[in-house]
Amino acid sequence: IRILYLCAGVGDEPLRGSLNHAELDATNHEYLALSYVWGVPKYERPLLLPEGRLYLTENLEQALKRIRRPTESLHVWADAVYINQDDVHERGHQVNLMGQIYKSARRVIIWLGPDPTGSAPAAFEYLKY
Repeated sequence: IRILYLCAGVGDEPLRGSLNHAELDATNHEYLALSYVWGVPKYERPLLLPEGRLYLTENLEQALKRIRRPTESLHVWADAVYINQDDVHERGHQVNLMGQIYKSARRVIIWLGPDPTGSAPAAFEYLKY
């Protein structure tokens, strides 16, 4: 699978990283799996890579900026990075692996988007009951 090595950063600093390959069944490779709301399918937000740029959706950019660490890198799996969205055959094949990808992750993070109204804590309190 393709894993994003997400470089440290804060705030609105550009996203930087590199793409690495890992065996799905390798027990020594830890990564976070990111599940997120796709939003508008416009790929305009750059992720800076050594080999060039990979353009992301706004929601994926927001999610990566939110989960990245200020002083250390992070290994992340996200479908838009992992799957070639322009290749229907690859997309179909890779979707079959997603259950195993999420199961093998050290942690799964779900990104629903920013919380501009500050209502998320109340929503989570409601879910406790």
